[in-house]
Amino acid sequence: VFVDLCNGVLQTLPPALQQFLVQTALLDSFSVPLCDYMLHSVHGAEHIRQLQELGLFIEADPAQSAFHYHALFRHHLLQLFRQMPLEQQDRMIARACAWLVDNGQREAACRLAREHSQRGFFVEVLQRSFHAWFKAGRGDPVFYWARELGEKALLALPETRFAWC
Repeated sequence: VFVDLCNGVLQTLPPALQQFLVQTALLDSFSVPLCDYMLHSVHGAEHIRQLQELGLFIEADPAQSAFHYHALFRHHLLQLFRQMPLEQQDRMIARACAWLVDNGQREAACRLAREHSQRGFFVEVLQRSFHAWFKAGRGDPVFYWARELGEKALLALPETRFAWC
């Protein structure tokens, strides 16, 4: 019933807004600059404003100046996102991760890459993040990922093995 309801509501929206919803579904929380960068667009503010006016699917997080989708609706949108060509998915994930890294949110980029990308890309993002964290003398994120992935997985990465020793 919920899927039919979501599809029915989506079909009433303009195609550009439907595309925006599907393409941003992979983001836990999002802002206008992140969406615009990720989608090569300048319409993020307009789309978010439309969703707020409609009172559909989107919830504001004023503390972070960000938004997120209702969990059930996001799950449905993620199913639609995964139906897109893999090349397009990878491109959007990479752009979102690049924006997050450039804006000091490396941990969010690692979580996004782990959850939605192919393993090789996740490892690349994680290795670059470890390098930056080690260079900055930050151990907290490294210990988080050690607990999350397990010590054996981290020791398989050359940067991590050296730092762990």
